Amino acid sequence: ERHIGIAEDGALSGLNAAYMSDGLILTVDAGVLLKDPVQILHLATAPAAYHLRHIVALGEGAVANVCESYVGTSGTYWTNAVTAISLNKDAKLFHAKQQGEGVAAFHTARTVAEIAAEARFESFVLQTGGKIARNEIVASLNGEGAKISMLGVALGREHQHMDNTTEIVHAAAHCTSD
Repeated sequence: ERHIGIAEDGALSGLNAAYMSDGLILTVDAGVLLKDPVQILHLATAPAAYHLRHIVALGEGAVANVCESYVGTSGTYWTNAVTAISLNKDAKLFHAKQQGEGVAAFHTARTVAEIAAEARFESFVLQTGGKIARNEIVASLNGEGAKISMLGVALGREHQHMDNTTEIVHAAAHCTSD
């Protein structure tokens, strides 16, 4: 419950909080290494608005790989996803997102990460779908030695519009973002 509020800035996050209807809560206890990746698959099959909320919380020294995939059939629909990530001291998360929505779809997504001392957050985003797609990453490096690495590829074609935005707050000393 304490992780639900960290992603509430902005109109789309507020709309997501008001209408969220599905999602995942993944909590990895301190010191646990998840050997296999966790796959979160969203399949949009009908004209609708999908407000999805995920929470990923890693305890001290925990390690995990999480992949979010968004795909859909033809037709117009809207996916509005929020992922809240909380990494405690020395935790390591590799987070991949593949956005391959249908050609007439709208996709908005916000990933908010709170990163503690010596924790590592690696993010990779691949966008290939949707008529209009926006992906936001907002991260706060809250402890000394915290690190975030972000990579992404947007492969738009014809009349697609794709945005990728980032906001990184260095709230502690000796943090790294790249």
